[in-house]
Amino acid sequence: MKDQAEKLRRISKKIISVASGKGGVGKTTIAVNLAYGISQTGRKTLLVDADLTLANADLILGITPKKHIGHYLEGNISLNELIEKINDKLDFIAGSSGIVKLNQLTENQMKKIKNIFNEWDGNIIILDLPAGIGKNVINFSLISQAVIVVINPDPVSITDSYALSKVISKSGFQGKIFVVVNMVSNPREKDIAFFTFRNVCQKYLGITPELLGSIPFDESVRESFRMQKLLINSFPKSKASESIKKMIQEIISKI
Repeated sequence: MKDQAEKLRRISKKIISVASGKGGVGKTTIAVNLAYGISQTGRKTLLVDADLTLANADLILGITPKKHIGHYLEGNISLNELIEKINDKLDFIAGSSGIVKLNQLTENQMKKIKNIFNEWDGNIIILDLPAGIGKNVINFSLISQAVIVVINPDPVSITDSYALSKVISKSGFQGKIFVVVNMVSNPREKDIAFFTFRNVCQKYLGITPELLGSIPFDESVRESFRMQKLLINSFPKSKASESIKKMIQEIISKI
């Protein structure tokens, strides 16, 4: 598995996983808006809803996919039928919902997904991972150049995200770990959350996560989700949108 991961990391296209130790921290909203924003810079981007049992990235995109990755893994559809075009620069692969057997992908299924990434013609792949530290989270992280860990100021979020970082590091992840602190009320709250997380990772894991950015608590995020529209499109001048746009530039410069 580690050798295969290393080979995939060496390909020209970049794979970035967006993860979180617990649910409810805004991971999917961030992943979808990052993918869309990166595509707007002219880079061909593939957004993959890698939460294969409780997928919901399609809701944020405001679409109803006809096919999902489960159909492809079962051999019922081709890759062209699986990939849905959002615009000229953004492709989307939908996850499935309620299919328990996809909670832990087999080695053969994981190989099929790697083949998707190899065959897809583009620049950047964004994986919206399931929350937690399951087997799929580990396997997807290992084929990524970077993992963006989304936390919020809640101590439980920080603790669970440390556990996530520990698991992927101990499993052989050699890429970069970036941190997004979401739903912050003020800069001090952001600093406390990030430095607490970074310090425990340095002390116990010997790794130094890097701050990618922070996003303030913003009602426009909830409203965009209710509207099933992208935040950076529906509320482009909001504080949350401005923060995400800054992170897009950071990602492009660092990956």
